[in-house]
Formats: sequence, structure tokens, C-alpha cells
Amino acid sequence: MKVLKAERELAIPEGITVTLKARKISVKGPRGSLERDFTHVPRIDLYHNKEENKIVATMFFSSKKRLAVLRTVCSHISNLFEGVTKGFRYKMRAVYAHFPVNVNIDGKGEKVEIRNFLGEKRTRTCVMQEGVKIKRDDMVKDCLVLEGNDIDNVSKSAALIHMSCLVKKKDIRKFLDGFYVSEKGTDCSYERLPDLVPYSSVLGLCTLGRGRNASPEVSFVSGFVASSPSFALERARGTTAIRQPGRDLRVFVAMPPSEDAPRARALRLARA
Repeated sequence: MKVLKAERELAIPEGITVTLKARKISVKGPRGSLERDFTHVPRIDLYHNKEENKIVATMFFSSKKRLAVLRTVCSHISNLFEGVTKGFRYKMRAVYAHFPVNVNIDGKGEKVEIRNFLGEKRTRTCVMQEGVKIKRDDMVKDCLVLEGNDIDNVSKSAALIHMSCLVKKKDIRKFLDGFYVSEKGTDCSYERLPDLVPYSSVLGLCTLGRGRNASPEVSFVSGFVASSPSFALERARGTTAIRQPGRDLRVFVAMPPSEDAPRARALRLARA
């Protein structure tokens, strides 16, 4: 059975300029500009509604299986919007059991050299895709950070690093050495905590994470909270909360004095 008409709408965020012609879309925002070509997608019509500032994608006489393309196209356009406003960030961690991996990044952040992988003398060189910059994480050991506007180029660059360090002719269940993606997200998805946060801003902290010995990486030192770089500062409904990706945390946070609400409120944050 074919669907007579299927339609999806995608609102355009503020500060973004969109140019759409013949299923070729160009997006310009604060971080730069991106382009995408959808001329290869059959039976789809893209329309820029300038009055309501949105993109309308329509398909006619398509089977249900072909209708999946409609959401795919909207997801690609949404990634363009996020790329020119927030950008994308991938984090990769080096895993090794015996031979420590040496990583060298050039000054421009466009090329990475990997040495001593499994003790081999061969140097593995990976050139980043267009618009992608790579750097070390200053606070986490053996962690690489890839940033860029185009999610395709950022993910491809991460894939190049991963594929360059594949284990050959060995049991991959035992030899787990390599580079693996540990985090994905937008460049401005959260704001990092400063190194020291006043003790008065945090009343208490406990974890609901997995494992009997699960504990947050937070220590109270001389009336201050020494925060780990893996924690993030999140503001919701006037409340300051601490979030650590990959764990369930319950945070007791001091409310601003001007608020009429109780001074402390417990927030349970779902796993990131």
C-alpha cells in the first residue's frame, strides 16, 4: 500500500540563514556554513516556508519502506543546524594492556601520528577530514578530542583513527588494544565545572550508579569542591546541578537566596 502524502516540518533556529534550491540546501550560522545535496533521494519535495521560518519535506505516493527516507532527510538537515550553531565533538580513548601508545598531534590539529601500537615500529598517520580539528584532553590521559561542524567528517575522522589501530592475526577477545569512541555529542552540549567550586553551592552528593564501589570523583578540600573534568554544570529551572556522563547521580544543590523555593532541592539526573 502506498501513502498518498507524507509530510514533516522542521523549524529553523534563530540566527541561521537557509538557502534551498532544487533539493540542495545551504545553511549558514555563527560557526560557519554547511551544504547538503538531496537530489539523489527520489519522490521527495523540500520547501522553505519563509513566513513561518521552517523547512517542509513532503513525499507523494511512496511505500511505507520508502517513507523512512523522509525522517532521514530531516535528521540530516537538523544535523546541519546543530553543526553551524553548536558543532560536534567526539572523544576517543586509547586502550592498551602492555605497550603504551604514543600519540603526536601536529600544531594545526589536522594530523595525528600513532606510534608503539602493540610494540610495532610502524608509524600510523591519520589525516583529519575537512573542517575537523583534533587535540588532546588536558585533564584525561590518553584521550583525544575531535571537533568540527560537519558530523559526517567528525565521525569519519574518528573512524580513520579506530581503523588504523585494528589488531591483526590475534584473538581480538584478548587483545583489546586500540582507540575507541567514548563520548559523542555537540560541542556546547554542556558547560564544564571550574576547577574549584565554592562549597556553599553544593550541599551533598551521592551516587546511584552501578556497582557496589561506585562513587563520584568529587572531594571536599578546605571548603571547596575539587571537580573532575568529567562532571558538567547544568542549569535547570534556576537550580544548579552536577552531571557526570554515564552515571546516575543524585545531587543536592543550594538554591539561590532570592528564590522562594526551599534552599536545597534534590535532583535525580538520568544517565547521559
